[in-house]
Amino acid sequence: MSTELKGVDTINEHILLTSYYGGLKGKCLQLTSHNRNYIQLTKTQALNLALALIEFHKDIRKEIE
Repeated sequence: MSTELKGVDTINEHILLTSYYGGLKGKCLQLTSHNRNYIQLTKTQALNLALALIEFHKDIRKEIE
């Protein structure tokens, strides 16, 4: 069973967010673009991505060495 969440508006598109039960992975999140490309994340992966995006926004995300 899945639940549609409030999406994210970007400059050129709207990103859909869908919460769903991922079995042994637990609750997961799917991000879907207007052209139906998607990424699926566990709660931990979603948190790590959110933190990386905040670091990017603050210009403190480190470069790969």
